[in-house]
Amino acid sequence: MAGICEILDIDAVTVYIKGGAELFCASDRYAKDMPESIEVLQEERYLKLYDENGVYVENKVSRLAALIPEAYAQMKSRDIASTIQCMGKKDGVPYAWMSFDVLENSKKWNDNDICQMSVLGRFCCSLFCKE
Repeated sequence: MAGICEILDIDAVTVYIKGGAELFCASDRYAKDMPESIEVLQEERYLKLYDENGVYVENKVSRLAALIPEAYAQMKSRDIASTIQCMGKKDGVPYAWMSFDVLENSKKWNDNDICQMSVLGRFCCSLFCKE
């Protein structure tokens, strides 16, 4: 994971599978602090944040404080300031998530960032959905 973070110039990567019920892996920076599951990933109000390709881009997670306080609280507890998340579906149901995060200071994602992380995240999620 450290190599992915270095190449993409981000601080952390996390993967949840089985509908958010299982933490598959997390980068070293906060792996020990990660919840084993995140139920909010399955909530309709959270899923609406994703585009038609299963990608959610957030430059400032503080925006979630009013929209989805539970999601904001979890991200804030891990110092996530900006995130690009990709979701994969299995049999039409959200199954896998890969999150690329910048910690502490928010970042305005550029088109190149979004493209690179979307391609990698969607590819990895599609592999998890085939298991």
